Amino acid sequence: MSESGGNTFFCGSCGHPLNSGERFCGNCGAAVNPTGGASHKESTSGSYSPMLFVGVAMILVSLFAVVGVVFFGDRLGFASNDPPNAPEPARLLEPSQSDGTDENREEPEPDGNPPDRPDPQPTGAQTPEAERPEEETSEQEFITRYYDAAGASDWSATYSLLDSSSRAEFTESEWAEAQEARVAETDPPPLRSATLQDFSGEEAGFTGDVLLSYTDGSSEVVPVQTVYEDDGLRRYLTPEDVDYLRGLDGGSENPNDGVAENVERFVYEYYETVAAGDWAGTYSMLDYGGRESFTEAEWIERQETRQAASGGPSPVADVSVSVPDDYAVNPTVNATVTFADGEVVEITVVNPHSMDGEYDRVLTDEEIAYLQGL
Repeated sequence: MSESGGNTFFCGSCGHPLNSGERFCGNCGAAVNPTGGASHKESTSGSYSPMLFVGVAMILVSLFAVVGVVFFGDRLGFASNDPPNAPEPARLLEPSQSDGTDENREEPEPDGNPPDRPDPQPTGAQTPEAERPEEETSEQEFITRYYDAAGASDWSATYSLLDSSSRAEFTESEWAEAQEARVAETDPPPLRSATLQDFSGEEAGFTGDVLLSYTDGSSEVVPVQTVYEDDGLRRYLTPEDVDYLRGLDGGSENPNDGVAENVERFVYEYYETVAAGDWAGTYSMLDYGGRESFTEAEWIERQETRQAASGGPSPVADVSVSVPDDYAVNPTVNATVTFADGEVVEITVVNPHSMDGEYDRVLTDEEIAYLQGL
């Protein structure tokens, strides 16, 4: 290659440098311009070599490669420097999620097992109706009390749960004897439960059937009647119940023996109260009609006047009680009281079923008139 006036000649076809005077390019064989070159470029005045374009192209390709790696490398799998099996980076937590580092986190048990916790219930979940414990009614509560006592042979407790008319049929000792005789005759297995089934009536008591289930798997249904008395339910013995119990060995042969014994006890208590001068006590032992005839103050005043005029009565020597056959319908009993000085008086005693269940003394019309005249 030669220089002429600071100029260099190149092939106009391929750009190969030419020597002065060459007619053909030694690189591509193209004919050289007769003036001395296929093209004329100045090396210092902005002439560009083809190699420059190649270099620029390579730079652009490299730039595109870098941009591609930056923006698309994570999709192609070579944007991360993490090892192939590196765990997935932690994700951002939603506001409602817990990262497991709060102070209320339960620690594992010493044996390494997770702490016991109840099965989670869905928010607002309700206990199924069948699983809810039913509240025991007052009727079922009474049946449970009565038969729990019967199952334990606590005859004193069952006697206290009878109504006043039923207690009038038996003394407590007679009741216990009849129940022992019933158990000896029927030999029931231990009682498991007593469940009140169909029943009717509420305020005045109820009549219903009780399912008795025993520990050997057997069961029976017995009818039960109750009355409301003394601010609670009490069992009422039907005439059939009474007849059955009296027919058992150990039961009372005379159905009125218990009544007579109770009336006799009441008469002795009444006259002991009279002998003590406890007129308020005797007033409380009068029946409804007697208390309607006198106030308590009037009763006390007239008794003190009577005793001042005639003196106090002598001690009671004997009480004879006559129980009528219709006592169950009309619970009124006459008692003959004989005093130690030989005086004999007749008094009437009533057992008001629907009231307080206690025996009361009945004042005759003659007694009321006499006391009012004092």
